[in-house]
Amino acid sequence: MSYRTSDVQPYTTEKLLKVKRLLEKAREKNTPRYYEIMVDGFKVVQRTNDLTDFDSHEEFVDEDTREVVVLLYSESPTSPRNTKHIFRLKEMKKEAPVVAPVQQGLSGVELQAKIDEVVERKDMQNQIKELQKQLEDSNKRVEEADEYIDQLEDKVQTLEKEVEDVKSKTGERWMKLAENPPMWVQQLVVGKITGNGLSGTEQKEPEGEVTFSKKSSEAGLSESQKRHLQVIQAMEQELNEEQLHTLMQINDTLITDKDKIPEVADLLDLNKE
Repeated sequence: MSYRTSDVQPYTTEKLLKVKRLLEKAREKNTPRYYEIMVDGFKVVQRTNDLTDFDSHEEFVDEDTREVVVLLYSESPTSPRNTKHIFRLKEMKKEAPVVAPVQQGLSGVELQAKIDEVVERKDMQNQIKELQKQLEDSNKRVEEADEYIDQLEDKVQTLEKEVEDVKSKTGERWMKLAENPPMWVQQLVVGKITGNGLSGTEQKEPEGEVTFSKKSSEAGLSESQKRHLQVIQAMEQELNEEQLHTLMQINDTLITDKDKIPEVADLLDLNKE
């Protein structure tokens, strides 16, 4: 059967330190004792032999605290035997019993008003919950829309880069083609310059003199650069965008597969004397 002895004394920090020192002595002898601490009946330190928790009870002690109780057990974690040390901060006062006022019964009108108030409050709570749910759904849709917009922006940037790359490569191929156009290109595009059509026959000269130079753009250009400029201007005048694109594709194909050059030359009668 368990037993408990009590020790009641005024609360001071020094007296609590003595109890803590008693526990430290037991630990030094390899017989650590268990303890627990309560403040005004609330257990603030659970049963333990870890002294690092001892001082944590102080955060629960204030000017309204009546007593601090320290229970000292043996070294067994399950033994119910303990010594109870009570430290009083103020004397316990006898409190006068509280007499609950007698509540008179509600009239029928008052009772119905109370019922209506409860129902209205319940409806309001349900409306608030529904609005919160709608707000959460809206926020979720906004997040999904923002994510989709980010994806679209990434795709647009990727497409813009691809278009710029295509333009750059197309420009480079266009300049190469203009700098050194094959004979079949000259036959196809620059008939007005050479005087030869696709079949090698004479074409009617347009009235007036055909010139591709601009008043100021050819100033300072070499003969080779002027010739390149004439080729480019002639191509722009004679071919639309789709034809220019097809022309460059043909040129790329012939550069890649040079064996087809004679076939194209025969097709355009370029080998005809």
